[in-house]
This record gives sequence, C-alpha cells and structure tokens, in this order.
Amino acid sequence: NFESDTFSEDIKKLFRSEKPRVFLDAVADNTSAQIFDAMPNKARWVIYGKLAEELPTILQPGQLIFMMKQIEGFWLTRWMTEKPMAEKMGAIQTAQKRFASGDWQTDVTAVVPLADAMRQLPAELAKLNGKVFIKP
Repeated sequence: NFESDTFSEDIKKLFRSEKPRVFLDAVADNTSAQIFDAMPNKARWVIYGKLAEELPTILQPGQLIFMMKQIEGFWLTRWMTEKPMAEKMGAIQTAQKRFASGDWQTDVTAVVPLADAMRQLPAELAKLNGKVFIKP
C-alpha cells in the first residue's frame, strides 16, 4: 500500500529478497523515488511518462555514485523511428508471446461496455492500480 506509514520499509524488505534491477515508471513522483531508493546496486529507473503532478525528489544522490544506480528516460516514439523494422517486429512479437503465455500481465480493474462508458468510466478510473478497457 503506497499510502502506508511503513511503505518505505516494506518495499526495502521486499527488494532485499527479490533484488529487482529495472524499474519501469510512467508516473515519476515521490513514491517512484522511494521505490528507486529501495532498489539494490546497479538498479535502473527508466522513466517513460510523467503522470503525476509532483516532481520526484532524489532521496540519496550518493546512490548514483556509490551504488552505480542509473536514471534514464525512454521515449517510444524516438525508439520507433531509430530502430530497423526487423528489430521493432522482434520486440513486438516477444512482448505478445510474453503476454499470451502469462509471463507478463497487466491489472485490469474493469471492462466497460462502450454504451455505458460515459456513465461508468469516471468511477472505474478513480480506482487505483489498474486499467479500464472499453468494449465495443
């Protein structure tokens, strides 16, 4: 729970056992900074969006030096224009296979019929941690 008083300690405990190396982030806020702070040596924070209004604060800048952590940006539009077609197709096929096999997944909080979208969508979008699909 991001709003828990023990979030920072809970995430540090989890990361000590799981040892994640890459944090893909479309939000880029202070919760993101806490997550990055808890990550191990040589971790990468890849920011590909800015959904939050607040700016993240780098909690311990020394981690960039002494723990060899990195913060970088990724812009899909630039990647798509720079990469050869074969590489793009390979990446798309790999992603599709991983979603189809269940290796990758995304949280879907609701599927809303298009006819009911104007009525149901605001309440569904107010929920945390998931996507809402609109079904034609």
